[in-house]
Amino acid sequence: VVDSKPLDSDGFRAVDDIQPTFEAGNVAEELGIDFVTSGLLGNPTTGQQFWQWMRDERLQDPGDLWQVAGWCGALLGIGTGGEDLSRWMFLGFAQGAYCASCGVELSERIANGSPTAPSLLTSVAGLRLDPVGSPMTTVRQALRSWIENESSGLTPEDAWRSGLRLGAARVGEGCIVAAAVLVQMEEAELEQRFVLGHIANAIQRPSINPWFDFVVSTYRRHSVEGLAIGVSFEVSLELARRECASLGQFLASASDQGFGFARQDREAAMAVAACHGVAARDAVARMYANDGVDPEDPCLPEVLLSAAVRYVHRSHGLLVSSRLPGCAAVVIRHAYDYLWWHGFLGGLGEIEGNRE
Repeated sequence: VVDSKPLDSDGFRAVDDIQPTFEAGNVAEELGIDFVTSGLLGNPTTGQQFWQWMRDERLQDPGDLWQVAGWCGALLGIGTGGEDLSRWMFLGFAQGAYCASCGVELSERIANGSPTAPSLLTSVAGLRLDPVGSPMTTVRQALRSWIENESSGLTPEDAWRSGLRLGAARVGEGCIVAAAVLVQMEEAELEQRFVLGHIANAIQRPSINPWFDFVVSTYRRHSVEGLAIGVSFEVSLELARRECASLGQFLASASDQGFGFARQDREAAMAVAACHGVAARDAVARMYANDGVDPEDPCLPEVLLSAAVRYVHRSHGLLVSSRLPGCAAVVIRHAYDYLWWHGFLGGLGEIEGNRE
C-alpha cells in the first residue's frame, strides 16, 4: 500500500495551509461521487475544477517540452506568480538531472526557449550549490536566492528551462548534490516521482499520453498489470471526454474495463493474474466481499463507488484529506485500480469457470 508522506516544502508541493470554506452537500451532484472529505475532491468547486482539467486538458503540441512541463506543474499545483518561480526552477532542475542520469539528450530542446533564456542559462550555469545538509533544501535555497537577488523579469518558462539545463549540467559534472537530489526523490510521493520520469519519456515518445504514463509509473517497472490498467485508464478518460462524463461515471467505467480486459484476452488476463498469485487474488476477493461488492455478484455503480470511497479512506487517508492536485490524482488512481480489479476478478472467474 502506498500512501502520502508528510507534506515537505523541500519538494515540489506548496505548504498545504488553505482552509476549506465550502459547505458539503452537493459534491455528489457535481462529481458523481462523494469522497466524504474536506480535501480537494470533497469540495464541489475545486473538485469539479480538477476533474474538468484532468478530463479535458490536452497538450496542443506534445513535442513542446514547456507544454509538457506546464502540465506537470499543474498536476503539482505550481502557480504562475513570482512566488512560484523557485518551484518552477526546482522542477526543471530535478527533471534535467533525471534526464542526464538516464542519458536523455536535452541540448537541442533547451535551445528552443524564450528570447531571454540564453542569458539566464549562462548565469544559472555558474550557480554553486553547497553540498551540506538536505540536498533538496540546498538546491531550493540556492535557486530561490538567485531568483531574488540576480534575476529580473523572469517568467515561469525561463525559470523552468534554466533549472532544466542546470540540473543536467550538474549531473554531467558529477555534482554530488545533484545526484543526491535524485536519490532523495526516490522516496518522494508518487506524483513527484512521476514528473521526473515523464519529461524523459515525453522526449523519447512525444505521443505518449501523460495520464497513461502517470498510471503506469505507479506500478512496478515493466509491470503487465500497470500497462493493462494504464491502457484502460486512458480509454476510460477518452470516453469521459467524449461524453462530458462526471468523475463518478469515469471511475465506474473502471470495473467494466477490468471485466472486458479479462474476457477479451485470456492470455493477457492470465499474465496479469500471475503478477500476484492465487493467494493474493483470493485475499483481494475476500476484501471485496467484506466491502459488500463480491466480484461474482452484480453490483450497481453507486454501490461500487461507495465501496471505492471506503477503500481509499482506509488505505490512503492522508491523500484523500489533502487539498493538493497531485494527491487528488493519486486518490483517483487508487480508486480506479480498486474498481478495475473488481471487474477483472469477475471476468477472470468466468474464464476459469468456463475452462473447468
